[in-house]
Amino acid sequence: MNGKISLIYCEVKYKIEDEEKLPPCVDWTSIEEKDILEIKKVQKKLFNDEVNLLFAKWQNIFLEGYKNSLMKDIYLEDEKTQCMDIMIGIVPDTEIIHTSHWETVFIYKDLIKIQAYINRIIKKGRKPGYDFIHSPNYLFQEKNKMLPEIYAQSCWNYFEWLNEFEKPQDIDAKPNNPYPEVFKNGYAYEMFIELKQLLINPDTVTADYSFIYHKMFSKSLKAINQSVTQPSFIDFINSQFDADITSRKLPFKNPKHKQGIYNTILSRFKNNI
Repeated sequence: MNGKISLIYCEVKYKIEDEEKLPPCVDWTSIEEKDILEIKKVQKKLFNDEVNLLFAKWQNIFLEGYKNSLMKDIYLEDEKTQCMDIMIGIVPDTEIIHTSHWETVFIYKDLIKIQAYINRIIKKGRKPGYDFIHSPNYLFQEKNKMLPEIYAQSCWNYFEWLNEFEKPQDIDAKPNNPYPEVFKNGYAYEMFIELKQLLINPDTVTADYSFIYHKMFSKSLKAINQSVTQPSFIDFINSQFDADITSRKLPFKNPKHKQGIYNTILSRFKNNI
């Protein structure tokens, strides 16, 4: 995944004058089996990271709107209806498609790909593949374009979350903090739970919890109490969340994809921590 090759399943974007600079374009038969497994593992992680980031952004937008809305029930139902229209609705035969509720614009071919993903993966339950995911280091791709497959999975995750959304009896009530010895308050605990849901990967459990710990423990936030050491936090997540971490230290790294999800969630909680 160093960007020195491109898979034929990925979309390539380049200027005519750059054509000679394009790296080789290959299929899986040109790659050794051990490398295929590693590449597919990274592709899946890149896909899930982008899905979780978009999902977190949609959560933030909805919760802020819901809090301020004077028509909360209608707003919630309109959100769910918009998701369904995107995922399985009739696609107009026009190049540019506008959505009414979200005021989003789609290109025809992208909306078709979104619905194809929903039909194949979500409805028919086929095993997802991630062959279309470029290496982040590949230069000839649209860096800021949201892939239809990522949008589709995010839309489904968001739709499921909306269906399970519990309307708060008192939207201004403070959330409960079941672990006051660990977290500053209920908002800090809820922030931890959301980060855990979106960041913890079975293959990188220690690194993911380490990121959460260092970010929430930081002197600028102090969402995790300053008395909570790394070993005591490890004991806590092992006992309460089955983390199964054997190390007694949490070395810190700050990867870009985690920072994006963290910033999105932090924006909703920071004023109350």
